[in-house]
Amino acid sequence: MSFRTRLVSACAARASHLCVGIDPHPAQLELPLEEQVRIVLDAAAPYAVAVKLNLAFFEALGRDGWRALDRALALVPDGMLRIADAKRGDVPHTAERYAEALFAVWGFDAATVNPYPGLDGVEAFLQHRGRGAFVLSRTSNPGAALLQDVEVVGADGQEPVYLRIARLVAGMERCEDAGLVVGATAPEQLARVREVAAELPILVPGVGSQGGDARAAVAAAGRGGAPYLVNVSRGIFSPAGEGPLHARAEEAAHRFHASVEPAT
Repeated sequence: MSFRTRLVSACAARASHLCVGIDPHPAQLELPLEEQVRIVLDAAAPYAVAVKLNLAFFEALGRDGWRALDRALALVPDGMLRIADAKRGDVPHTAERYAEALFAVWGFDAATVNPYPGLDGVEAFLQHRGRGAFVLSRTSNPGAALLQDVEVVGADGQEPVYLRIARLVAGMERCEDAGLVVGATAPEQLARVREVAAELPILVPGVGSQGGDARAAVAAAGRGGAPYLVNVSRGIFSPAGEGPLHARAEEAAHRFHASVEPAT
């Protein structure tokens, strides 16, 4: 079964397109790391179809971080897809080892992949059938335009780098296991990506603390019933307000879930 099929089935089964991001920055930890991850995942479980664990925040803790990542993965509820936010990318023989580590060793269902070294590095991740490679197209950070919006020669003349990446990934031989990352902070670019990658899953970060508009993101990414996930990290993992963390995280997950579903 392809990753695209797995994602569509998971979204339908859980009636959700919400991905909860686990970015455990020390400043956002109210409780010991493992306890906060457990509480947030339990609170978000009724509303989220996937969890995205940002490996940088675990790696920064050294050996303890790797152990914490192992325990965090064990806490993910059954049926929830596990995405490694790793942004790995390298020449093929190195990319193969990254893919082996994330999929075969750690057991992630998908990973974010940097295409800068070229599509042969992306292809290394697509060797693992049924596991997804979300390729960076137009990221959510303020500095993304500096490189990603630069015009290059494309199939139909001039086009920005982010669109060229989307078009190339959509044309790959094993694109049924590929997807794209496009930030909610760039709604116009997101709509253009969906035009050239009508069937690819799109992972949409940037809703919540980064200011991306959830409704606009859904309208673009989910156009025509196309597969998508909208990620919310800090807004659920470290929700503002008073009272117990579980109650705040559950309320936030419920609210964001409602905002990332297609209009009926």
